[in-house]
Amino acid sequence: MRGVAWVLALAPFLWLVHRFDFVCDDAYISFRYARNFASGLGLVFNPGVEPPVEGYSELLWVLAMAVVERLGLDPGVWSRVLSVAAGVAVVGLTLGLVGRRLAARPAAFLGAALFLGCLPPLAVWSTGGMGTMPFTLAVLGCFAALFWREGAPRPVAAGLAAALAVLLRADGMGWIAVLLGGTLAAGLAGKQRALVRAAVLAALPALAVFLASLVWRRLTYGDWWPNTARVKVGLSPLAFERGANYLVHFLLTFPALVLVALLALPAFRRFRDAASFVALLLILVTAAYAVVVGGDFMCFGRFLVPALPFAVWFLAGGLAALEGRAGRVVTGIVAAALAALSLLPAFDVHAVPESVRGRFRFRWNLPTFLSEYDQWHNMRAQGLVWAELGKALAAHTSPGDSLVYGAIGGIGYYSNLFMYDRNGLVTREVSERDPLAKPTSPGHDKAVPKAFFKKDRPTYLDAFLWPADEPLPAGLEAEELIAIPLDAEALGIRAGWTLWLEPYDGH
Repeated sequence: MRGVAWVLALAPFLWLVHRFDFVCDDAYISFRYARNFASGLGLVFNPGVEPPVEGYSELLWVLAMAVVERLGLDPGVWSRVLSVAAGVAVVGLTLGLVGRRLAARPAAFLGAALFLGCLPPLAVWSTGGMGTMPFTLAVLGCFAALFWREGAPRPVAAGLAAALAVLLRADGMGWIAVLLGGTLAAGLAGKQRALVRAAVLAALPALAVFLASLVWRRLTYGDWWPNTARVKVGLSPLAFERGANYLVHFLLTFPALVLVALLALPAFRRFRDAASFVALLLILVTAAYAVVVGGDFMCFGRFLVPALPFAVWFLAGGLAALEGRAGRVVTGIVAAALAALSLLPAFDVHAVPESVRGRFRFRWNLPTFLSEYDQWHNMRAQGLVWAELGKALAAHTSPGDSLVYGAIGGIGYYSNLFMYDRNGLVTREVSERDPLAKPTSPGHDKAVPKAFFKKDRPTYLDAFLWPADEPLPAGLEAEELIAIPLDAEALGIRAGWTLWLEPYDGH
């Protein structure tokens, strides 16, 4: 049965990974830090800036990519290889945890496996080039080490996984504090001395790594928190409203998760043990965190992905209770229906109409509502264009030149220009500003116009690619720009582009 469960989970999961394979622009920010570190320049985005700016949130992932760079490999490829491997491990570990509880309920086990494999967000963020899935694996690994065998937790493995989670995300200590704190509380309430001891012992390496990272950050960057936190975390009514929209929109996109919750409710008493308490706590805190920080502009609920394996945990309990009441056939039909409903958004098909989902827009700076599939398509297309723009700039600018831009990932990585970041991820001056008083997209709360950097006398205020056979958009004056025809074959980019540069004129 376990072999069948693996096939039911991995077949749709790997197909979805292939379908959504991409590298998002923000991943290239980590890649540029990694390349500079591998080259001996330090963990910096713009060499020479003092103090340097921590414009990434995934330290251990950056260091892993630095090893890839040092070996002369392509981080755009190997980041996805490692992330997919972590995704497969998440699927396997989830199946193992669920299977141990459902040995007598084969339909529930197989149904949970199918649903797990048909969750598009897990597959989308097993690619993308970021450390989302390794972080999810670390959190799940800590949970598994504590609850794999009831009454026999493994504190050393839990502590190692917890420490990795802390290093994989700047806010990772929050998840670990909830996980271990919940485990400690459940152990004390249930008088489970082994669980209490394991939670305390696992917390020690996590806390040591967290405190060491704080000191290291202060010494390296002159700050206690990463610059990304200053840019993306702003407590305000607007941010809370946007975060609530983010969460509701995700649930309306994947209503199967709401049905999972309803299905699991009758079974919760039966599964009211320490592991289920901690799993529920992780789900609730992950959702609350997404609301508090104002959501995320990226596609398919990236901030909510770490909670999905625990949602499958509760689905398994609900299906087990259903199998006990209604039998295997009914349970199989219900599980298949939930999996199919979960899979629909991968084809941009939705059970909830756009008129309802559109009421919970959270990407407020976009002129129209986008589904999660549309946003993925945009991120993929924009990432390709920005990477090509970076390659064109590398060929037609000089060392020491600088550029003002908002999306600094692919452009910064391939051009190696000094970047003035309009969104503030790697520019401290922008991140320290007050949030804008108008609705905007997550991560863009402090964005500044390009004119903001005129005082810094950048080489170029803007740069873009435009089809060679099309006129420029209205409002752009060609006489104020520099047009450069491109040799697409030599640059390794698509044909038909012209590079346009807006030089700083000194005024």
